[in-house]
Amino acid sequence: MNHVAGMDLGSMHDFSTLAIVEILDLPKPEPRSSRRRQTKRLMHLHRWPLELPYDAVIEHATAVVALPPFKGTTKLVYDRTGLGSAVAYQFREAHQDGLFDRAPRGFAISGGDQAGAGSVPKVNLVDNLRALIETKRLSWPSDLPLLDDFLKEMAAFAPRPTKARRLLSFGNDPAIAAHDDLVMAVALAVWYPGSFGDNRYIGRDSRIYDSFAVASDPY
Repeated sequence: MNHVAGMDLGSMHDFSTLAIVEILDLPKPEPRSSRRRQTKRLMHLHRWPLELPYDAVIEHATAVVALPPFKGTTKLVYDRTGLGSAVAYQFREAHQDGLFDRAPRGFAISGGDQAGAGSVPKVNLVDNLRALIETKRLSWPSDLPLLDDFLKEMAAFAPRPTKARRLLSFGNDPAIAAHDDLVMAVALAVWYPGSFGDNRYIGRDSRIYDSFAVASDPY
């Protein structure tokens, strides 16, 4: 099983949010194909109250990823933009204390179309999320808490081109949704590369299986 948790740490006027997705391997279309095909399922959304201290947010996040089915299978990535070293130390300390099974990774989110080591452009995050939704490679339970808020935030995003008509970023329309915290948490979770734990597969009948052979069986 394979999960990635995305975490957006808010400021005084922004919410801190957590999103957890499960990564599922699809059966390969051809036996000789080496290309890995994946789809993702949004399993959990959470939004903390405004102005809640980061240490309380991190403590609650450790409790969430310690629950089944996330325990021992989840890699957490968080937006470290403008947070400084103190928050990174809190995550590292929580991992050393055994509260995270896997060391959390922090990434700075840049506003342009270029990024260096340990950072990612916002346009890449949101564009990847939009592509997954449009191609139906990201799914979710219909009764997922905060799902309506997430979809409303997603609908508020619009591309912002430069004068040279190059797409550099996405921005949310505050008239539609005042915040974008859930979107950024989900975007981080579905963007982060890597494989952790045992693979699961989506079969021809759209059900989830632990065995590639069973998932590939047309009957």
